[in-house]
Amino acid sequence: ERLEIDRIVGFAGCPAGWQTNTQQNWVHEPWPEYFPEILRWQWEAKLIPFWTETVDLARRHGVKHICFELHPGDMVYNPESLFRLRDAVGDEICCNYDPSNIEWQGIDTLAVIPRLKDVIKHVHAKDCTVKDHKPTWGLVGEMDVDWRGQIDALNRDGYAGWISLET
Repeated sequence: ERLEIDRIVGFAGCPAGWQTNTQQNWVHEPWPEYFPEILRWQWEAKLIPFWTETVDLARRHGVKHICFELHPGDMVYNPESLFRLRDAVGDEICCNYDPSNIEWQGIDTLAVIPRLKDVIKHVHAKDCTVKDHKPTWGLVGEMDVDWRGQIDALNRDGYAGWISLET
């Protein structure tokens, strides 16, 4: 409140795979057959309760946007998982759009912006190239992300916020 910050940027987190586990377990596929049960437990027992409480705290302190970077290894890693959490806990859940992470996942970065346009509340700028599913990060404009296209699409869809260089 004293800093007059209306948004925070971060990650949703990734809990362990079960109550008795201590290691994070990023499940993003429906197979093997026990994976859906792990996902259900992670979402219902951990992620949704934690972020419901955190959104309530944010509301009490004037934070309007909790912006998640859609990053592999995190529970909120693509548009579907972002909207799932947003639907469960509130409109404060938003996107810190980082096209390099979208590129890394093999998702069309320019097709994602219109889907996310109402929830993009912060943007990270870095570049990447992907070889054998492994990203290599670099300076904006030196690798595979179409940054001219990103900026044009963000402008077209009404984004007027900050673009933060991530190094």
